[in-house]
Amino acid sequence: AAAVNALFEQLVNVHSVLHKISTDKSMHSDTASGAKRLLKAVDFKFICLLCMWSRILTLIDRINKSLQAKHLSVLDASKMIKGLVDTLKNLRDSESSDVLSKAKDVAQKLDLEPVFSTKRKRKVKRLFDELAEDENQTPSDEQMLDKDCKSVFDSIIGHISWRYASLHVIATDFSFLDVQFLLSQPVEI
Repeated sequence: AAAVNALFEQLVNVHSVLHKISTDKSMHSDTASGAKRLLKAVDFKFICLLCMWSRILTLIDRINKSLQAKHLSVLDASKMIKGLVDTLKNLRDSESSDVLSKAKDVAQKLDLEPVFSTKRKRKVKRLFDELAEDENQTPSDEQMLDKDCKSVFDSIIGHISWRYASLHVIATDFSFLDVQFLLSQPVEI
């Protein structure tokens, strides 16, 4: 998470350094060509994905560090993971528009156009007596990004939920042993 956040936060500086390396005649040719290839890879889609992963990994890293506390109960760990899953579910529905706006800001700082690279539309085969035409039912860039974001979030939510389902069962079964639960129960004499 730290590496992705650092790259996202410093992308403008990284882009500038790569540009200087790629145009510096004193650099070795392999170094300059490697910098040029990296510069070509930094496009609007890369910025969008970097922004999305930065947010996701920050959330997961925060919970991961909290789960490593020495005196953390199973019930508290289960609640933290459930909170993470709930947060990811909320982000799933709203993250793509936030990613687009942040990525557009970064792209503007890099003097990149905030548009996705276009690919040639494929020809669709028709029956023998019809002419082939370009495919015209392509979703917009925003729809594709939204679909990609939701796919990533669904995968992460599914994996976390599956992996920690047994922890939730154990936490629920033994919640009566929790100190807070015991103190909240009325005392009968």
